[in-house]
Amino acid sequence: KRDREGALARMRACLEEYEALGATLTALPERVERPAMVPLGKLALFPGTLRHTNEVTVLLGENLFALRSASQAVGIAERRAEFVAAQVQSLEEEVRELGSELEKLGAMHTL
Repeated sequence: KRDREGALARMRACLEEYEALGATLTALPERVERPAMVPLGKLALFPGTLRHTNEVTVLLGENLFALRSASQAVGIAERRAEFVAAQVQSLEEEVRELGSELEKLGAMHTL
């Protein structure tokens, strides 16, 4: 049961990350340029700007990337979030079933 609860916690965190990603991708193309602190090596940052904020590189799988617009990337993130949400629901059901089985075994053990 602990393994499934750990997997459930990881999947919930993944779902939250996809939802945050969708919000960020929706806000990015609102402006042509965005100010940012740009890393220069491991220790230094300097002010710069992000350009082409409507272009996003998306991981398709196994080191395969594609250049997509922000709105297309939002769609991809939403589909992935739906997939993860289904897995979360499945894991929640599995954890509930395992909990009830443990309760039954505990009750049998006390007899």
